[in-house]
Amino acid sequence: MEITIDGTAFSDVSSFYQYLSLLFGFPEWFWWNLDALYDILSDTNISYKIIWENAAISKKNLSYEFVERVLSVFHDLDNIELIVLE
Repeated sequence: MEITIDGTAFSDVSSFYQYLSLLFGFPEWFWWNLDALYDILSDTNISYKIIWENAAISKKNLSYEFVERVLSVFHDLDNIELIVLE
């Protein structure tokens, strides 16, 4: 399944998690944190190709450190192919 994250579609961490929830179709009980993101993506048989467009804007709006931690979660998962476009 191909998912495109548009770095211009959110401006803070809360709206980022809301955006991801809509893109991936996460259930209502999804907690908005990186551990929950890892858990929900690792507990599936679905393979994802994630394309993160405008990543530089995300790093500016969310912080470089936060985006790097999200990317680390994606890299740690065997079912995700990640393409980051600055």
